[in-house]
Amino acid sequence: MSLNFLIKDENEPVIWRGPVVSGAVKQFWTDVLWEELDYLVIDMPPGTGDVALTVMQSIPINGIVMVSVPQDLVSMIVSKAINMANRMNIKVLGIVENMSYILCPDCDKKITLFNRYVFLFFKL
Repeated sequence: MSLNFLIKDENEPVIWRGPVVSGAVKQFWTDVLWEELDYLVIDMPPGTGDVALTVMQSIPINGIVMVSVPQDLVSMIVSKAINMANRMNIKVLGIVENMSYILCPDCDKKITLFNRYVFLFFKL
């Protein structure tokens, strides 16, 4: 389910404040006929804002997986989101680091996309 399915032009921005966004998130959970699922993956915007808080408070979550890139600012945001999940007693199942490097198709050399690696270590 995506909000893009409900708007006429997928290129138009959705400019909503927190309460409206939170209401839409709740409505997706309660009003969509999900049938029997093995897993439901909820892709949320980064950070600790209204969407994350609404999801963590209103949907029965078994655990979350954080996705990061090796960049200082992103690492800080992921760290805050992990701390938020811990405070809300939601288990962090893992951390995926995306865009760490690419392999050169000609020589198999690793090419880092950012200047350095940032490794995240958290108490899970």
